[in-house]
Amino acid sequence: MTTAPTPSSPETLELGITRFIDAAPEKLFRAWTEPELMKQWFCPPPWKVVHAE
Repeated sequence: MTTAPTPSSPETLELGITRFIDAAPEKLFRAWTEPELMKQWFCPPPWKVVHAE
């Protein structure tokens, strides 16, 4: 028999993502912090970002 995993509480969960992008830091910062720019790249077609702030 196998032992069922112990569930974690949301406070102990963490997700980290690293991606290297060949672009100027200023341009990347704007793309991440300006809602209209984020809508352009955040999810792949055919999905769309309907709200960003």
